[in-house]
Amino acid sequence: MTACAQPGCSGYIDQGGFCNVCGCAPPGRPWWPVSDTLLGGTVVRRSVLVGPGRAHIDEAAVLPTVSARDPLELTRPPRPSQESSSEPTLREDELVGDQYRITGTLARGGLGWVYLAKDERVGDLVAVKGLIDPHTDRARELVDAERKALVELDHPNIVRIRNFVRHPDPRSGELIDYIVMEYVVGQSLQEIEGEARRGGHPLGGPLRAEHVASYGLEILDALDYLHGRGLLYCDMKPANVIHSGDQIKLIDLGGVRRIEDRSSPVVGTPGFQVPIQEITEQGLTVRSDLYALGKTLQALLDVAENGSAEETESLRQVIARAAHSDPEARFGSAAEMAEQLGGALREILSLYDGRERPEPSAFFATSPMPLDGGLGTAPPLRWWTAGPAPRLDELAKNTPPSAPAIATGLPALRVDPADPAAGFLETVGADDLGMLLSKLAQFDRDSAAIELLSCRARLHLGDLQAAERHLAKAEELVEPGGRMAWTVPWHRGLLELARRDVAAAHACFTRVYAALPGEGAPKLALALCAEHLGRLDQAERLYRAVWLPDRSQVGAAFGLARLRLAAGRRGAAVQILDEVPESSRHYDAARLAAIRVLLGHLPAPPDGKAPPTVDDFRKVLDRLPGLYLDDQSRDRLVAAVREAALAHASELEGMDGGAVLGAQVTERGLRLLLERSLRTIARQARDRREHDALIDRANAIRPWTVD
Repeated sequence: MTACAQPGCSGYIDQGGFCNVCGCAPPGRPWWPVSDTLLGGTVVRRSVLVGPGRAHIDEAAVLPTVSARDPLELTRPPRPSQESSSEPTLREDELVGDQYRITGTLARGGLGWVYLAKDERVGDLVAVKGLIDPHTDRARELVDAERKALVELDHPNIVRIRNFVRHPDPRSGELIDYIVMEYVVGQSLQEIEGEARRGGHPLGGPLRAEHVASYGLEILDALDYLHGRGLLYCDMKPANVIHSGDQIKLIDLGGVRRIEDRSSPVVGTPGFQVPIQEITEQGLTVRSDLYALGKTLQALLDVAENGSAEETESLRQVIARAAHSDPEARFGSAAEMAEQLGGALREILSLYDGRERPEPSAFFATSPMPLDGGLGTAPPLRWWTAGPAPRLDELAKNTPPSAPAIATGLPALRVDPADPAAGFLETVGADDLGMLLSKLAQFDRDSAAIELLSCRARLHLGDLQAAERHLAKAEELVEPGGRMAWTVPWHRGLLELARRDVAAAHACFTRVYAALPGEGAPKLALALCAEHLGRLDQAERLYRAVWLPDRSQVGAAFGLARLRLAAGRRGAAVQILDEVPESSRHYDAARLAAIRVLLGHLPAPPDGKAPPTVDDFRKVLDRLPGLYLDDQSRDRLVAAVREAALAHASELEGMDGGAVLGAQVTERGLRLLLERSLRTIARQARDRREHDALIDRANAIRPWTVD
């Protein structure tokens, strides 16, 4: 048999092709395809933006329908003043453009008054918007920009422009431009925020974090539409978003400008707009729009009811990145932000109701490793050949996988389709890591994806110096602040784990989490590091955030099970392991782990041990027949079950133990069965010493006979 090559591991490679202790495959002979281990495939291409009035993730995420008062109750008669040009200029009952009858003022925004009017020809209500000072060149530029931009827009989350009309100024007689827009019935996010701050229920119930995230996704849908047409919104703030029915509308688009425009007047609101220094140096950009959205969402989240750290941590990370002081650290596009915000929303909902909401990752493949720390494998021969037996405390072991095992067991990256080697990597296949590295070296252009994949392959081979060289080269090729900039700290974290510097790895993965708050893999990496560092509260929180939305993240299930074992909660650990779906490649590992948990001695306060009960043994016997195992692993597991039963023979006396423990359990019968098991697994011995140790153990177990 082949000894495991993982540093610090005493296991060996069993018939299944993987280590019976740490679960790793030997270098060059993975039991899973190399492509599954290192090549995550292409980026998942999916729509990350959602339409209005629909569930963002599922029916639980639909924005509630808000009630709105009669619009006529919201108006007040215009009272024009000859002394102040900032006062409304249109009077009640005044007819504008020979079509729109003014009924009152709705609001005064940063760019002008908004009036409520009745369309005399159609019969419905409209909003008519004027300018604060229509006589200045600045005002004329704004109205021209707004007209040109908005007349072409057609998006359900953006207010529709009905008409442009001219009407004489009551003071000068000069013809003034007015924009006629659809009247949006609802409440502004500013009104919703204010009512929530006062303890009210603006949505028919409290404002919650999932509503905030849903608002963000709806707004991002509109911003993505604008940006895709070369336009910036520029004046994002709660007052400019109306919750209408079960969707939102962006209103007051007077600040809209072309992305390349560096000369038009800057429109924005202090507290939401980026700092003036950034505008001076870079102008307004897509990232400045996302900054203002981040500030908008933060204002709402600050008054949301469910603002606990566990429920909103990832959402807060999304907002923090959007509103980062460094433009290069922000999201690069509305779609990129929506991708992470959607993940944060799924996390919030799943933490709230426990329901799974899986979504394929655009960046990470599913890990081929369970990251179980050996809990999901049959006990190794060393249990009987090294030291005293039985090792009942180790049956339900709660130690995490080693740092090097985490480095090679975390999910692989999907290929960036923008990388020069993307097409080449689609065709790469290999039976072992050496062959894979040889094929990667044949690519004749600079490629960050090639260097990162080579780095990961070197980690699997234990060649850390070569891995460092590939990572340094990748760092030169990855665009700072780009969509894939996080891949460098991700691989740096893997390298630090391989060096057993868990604290340094934790710092690297913290950076990745800040960049990809909606992804599960960075949280899983952080949770494993936190568990190693003894930060169990953080580990618990992160494991839950990974596991509840996505049951394919089995490493998080094993992490939660270990934490429950450490607390002596046998039933809770088994419950988590039973949640691993049958479709998972790690289903049988979880079922085997549950058997070990049921058999083991758990810690009990203050310094005692909690042994398994008779009912626990019955559950083990019920579970064994349905467990898929190779013959050698099953033989070792049955030996462990019989050994655990022998340690509790007096409690099990007379129980029907079937073929595993005997039709009627007795100590003598258990000894005979265990002796037979030990002689059977002695055939798996790697050398004479192991074989003799197992035979000696079998002889010691055999019941005495009296001549």
